[in-house]
Amino acid sequence: MAFSVNATNLVFSTIAPIAGYPFSLMGWFRVPDVNMQLPLMGIWDVSGVAQSNVLFAGDTTKVAMAKVKNGILEAVTESSLMTPETWHHLVAVYASDTLRVIYLDGVNVEVNTDNVPITPLNLAYFGNYADGVFVDIAEVSIVEAEVSAEQAAELASRQPMLSTPLAKHAVAYQDCIRQRNHPGLGPAFSFAGASIIVDHPSILLPTRGVSAVMPVRFRGPWQTDQTELQASSTDIGQLAMAGVVSQNSILSGEVTS
Repeated sequence: MAFSVNATNLVFSTIAPIAGYPFSLMGWFRVPDVNMQLPLMGIWDVSGVAQSNVLFAGDTTKVAMAKVKNGILEAVTESSLMTPETWHHLVAVYASDTLRVIYLDGVNVEVNTDNVPITPLNLAYFGNYADGVFVDIAEVSIVEAEVSAEQAAELASRQPMLSTPLAKHAVAYQDCIRQRNHPGLGPAFSFAGASIIVDHPSILLPTRGVSAVMPVRFRGPWQTDQTELQASSTDIGQLAMAGVVSQNSILSGEVTS
């Protein structure tokens, strides 16, 4: 599953303040085909004077934007075109007062060097906070690090952030795949309303640090606490393995993929 979010069920949290550069915002996003600008994620100071936002410019160029503002100072960095109704991976890198980079599906097309100093930021949101239009989100995170071009490409190839060196710099993280506030990294986020569950992008999520190259064989008995496809609630979560569907079940035997 992934979460479909608008102003009625916004995902938000007051996190440990980010005092300055560098930091990066990233995640998987799917936007509708609308002629309006849509917020996707961001981090602000509590007054809203200083903001760093990732947005979809649906009203104009149909690109993703990494936008930073502090009072009257403002700078925008644009990506290539986003295709509506398609999952895209975005990384917005705020490297310094004079360097911002945005990656769409691992590719950067613009760098912005306008001078915009930052003040401490500590109010994070995921999804469209502005109105009733839904945007879909999955594996969203904020890290106190400058994501490199190589790391952005790796993340866009469906590598989970938690399996990369960026994980140790994570300030906030929601996988939005298994359940709310999973896997419990960083502050707990609040949800303004009931979560709406949608299909998710194909992401190779880590399972307690254990990884394997497929095909692989698991000999039972073993237990799985997740389920495949769309769960009945955000408290259950999901997992697909070798075509087996289970929900809090004990399975015996072996599974070969």
